[in-house]
Amino acid sequence: MIDLNGARENLPVKIKKSRSFQDFVDGITLTAIAALLIVVIMLYITSISFSADLSLKQIGYEGVILYAATVSISLLARKYSRRKGKATQGYLKAAERVENNNHIIIISGYSSMARDYCRAWEDAELYSARMKVLAAVGISVEDFEKKYIKFNKTELMSRFPELSEDEVATLLEAKKIKRLKYDEKYLTASDSVNGRHSPSGGFKVKTADKFNLVQTLVTGALSGLFSATLIIEVVSNPSWGSIVTCAIKVMMIVIFGVFNIISGYNLSAVKEVKELNEKADEQERFIRWCNESKEKATEGSAAGSIIS
Repeated sequence: MIDLNGARENLPVKIKKSRSFQDFVDGITLTAIAALLIVVIMLYITSISFSADLSLKQIGYEGVILYAATVSISLLARKYSRRKGKATQGYLKAAERVENNNHIIIISGYSSMARDYCRAWEDAELYSARMKVLAAVGISVEDFEKKYIKFNKTELMSRFPELSEDEVATLLEAKKIKRLKYDEKYLTASDSVNGRHSPSGGFKVKTADKFNLVQTLVTGALSGLFSATLIIEVVSNPSWGSIVTCAIKVMMIVIFGVFNIISGYNLSAVKEVKELNEKADEQERFIRWCNESKEKATEGSAAGSIIS
């Protein structure tokens, strides 16, 4: 029997890393962020010191530099925080669980059984999803699949006049439920979600990271555009108020970087840890299923030998 606790309505990992190298990378990253901030500040100072009118070409050039600096700072901050998140005890323990389960699956020869497990999971999940819908009208999944599934609304009403409108609507709703695809590589490969999806599906951290990258690029572009407009104001009116405005813009870039640090850390230390633990739970369900299948096969073989 397939355990559907992994159904949310809603190659080994190298765990240990050199701390000295990790600290070196973190130091380089922070240095690069500081250098980029200095570039941004110097760019503003240079812009403030100009007394002549700036051309659109100059404004565009400075806007591109500010955009590149904003995005670079955000991406570096994000990488830094994700490395810190992956160095937490929660992440290391979750990754170790997955690695240990990978090892058990491989040495036990269970990899070849992943396909059968995934197909059985798909069958059980589809049955469960349809049963929840059909229960409202008291129709069994067996009757649905045997008698009703191949007909459309018109055919159901003409062939089964005893069905009420609610029953027909429920049958059509159950018919819309499609089989989920469970990728068997999920059980052995290394790498909060709503709606139906298989354990290997859903909105994963990798997808979230790509989404956040696009978000960073778009937000950085808007930030750079705002910077260019500020430069025009500073050059045309080099007052104390304009200088304060530029300082506020620099602070905005810093705050943008801080948000990325928090987001990146949360992605690794919280969301990715949750994904790894969910994967380890599913691997352990798979291992139990394989053990039970082997025991049944052994008992069947022994019974056959006694009969013969």
